[in-house]
Amino acid sequence: MNKRIIITLLIAGCFCVNAAEPVVRAANTVITAEQLQRIHETQEKGRQNAEKQQVAWKQWFENLKPINVYGKVLDNAGKSVEGAKIKVQWEHTGYKILGQIETRWVETDKEGRFIIELGKADIEPHIYEVACAGYEFTREYSSYFANDQTGENNPLLSTLEDRPVVLTLRRKGGATFLMGEDFNFQFLAGESGKVKGYDFVQKHRIQDPAKPILNGETLFCDLQAKATFNTNNSAWTVEMKPGNSGGGIVASDKMLYEAPRDGYQPEYIIVTKDRKYPNEKYVYLKSRDPTVYTRVEIEHITANKEYLRLSGRAVTNPYGERNLEQATDLPYDIRKQLADDAKTAFRQNKRPAKPDLAKLLKEAKEKVGKNL
Repeated sequence: MNKRIIITLLIAGCFCVNAAEPVVRAANTVITAEQLQRIHETQEKGRQNAEKQQVAWKQWFENLKPINVYGKVLDNAGKSVEGAKIKVQWEHTGYKILGQIETRWVETDKEGRFIIELGKADIEPHIYEVACAGYEFTREYSSYFANDQTGENNPLLSTLEDRPVVLTLRRKGGATFLMGEDFNFQFLAGESGKVKGYDFVQKHRIQDPAKPILNGETLFCDLQAKATFNTNNSAWTVEMKPGNSGGGIVASDKMLYEAPRDGYQPEYIIVTKDRKYPNEKYVYLKSRDPTVYTRVEIEHITANKEYLRLSGRAVTNPYGERNLEQATDLPYDIRKQLADDAKTAFRQNKRPAKPDLAKLLKEAKEKVGKNL
């Protein structure tokens, strides 16, 4: 009897291995008994490895501890926030479920606490949003968002009931009408040492604060900026100050919704050397007589050997209050009327009367209802 076993298969293709029921497929292929034996051994090793992997995964999963994230939500005054909603997402990184994304919302109790029960899984949880009526969520208020949140650095993986992750919301104050203006100062290198200004009420740039007149109208310089270019190190120095001697300026790295009560200085200086810009991007102004308060946000600074350009946005409370909480629900007609009233009042060297915004909104809605 021939020692070679001839196996002829009509199905074309290559052989595949199934640990449960070995099947060999080939096309007009001659396989010796020795080769067939090696195939069976390979199949058996594959089956054994699969079983070992399954056992290893089960042991790994059994050793995992359920992940419970303990957290607390406070306002910027340190008080607990009830009813805040927290959005958490996580990605499974374990066996068989790699890349699967889950999303869940949880709500804080009376003490501002919340628990996220993620169960037993190899995951990477992250908090993406915190929301509550009457509060504002910004990442700069919570240290959680300022640090690395991946792997071992993820603070959500090491929370305890008495050591929760703390999230902070800003409590909104009473909103009011603010006069907003996008502004910019530009100085050419040849204008080094020149002073320019801005009237945030009439919304005009002042090229020469010594002569603040535009089309026959006298303007007031709420903010003065003097830019000086150093030819030795190619650095620009910007000196910012209020336009009147009784005013003041405060720089901060935080957006405040109430202008500082005190701490005002006569000037604030920015140096743009080596393209390094100040962390204090918010400037609070006390200007005019009677006094008004303005928040200036410096959004962009471009500085090179040819020119310096500083731009941003300013909001001014024309009623003499330190409140810088913008009322965002005012229709255009009301905003325009209030702005015009403020401009007219300041032309007469006085502040406008503070409006009753609730009444104005109610009247506007009634007017719309009658026109339907």
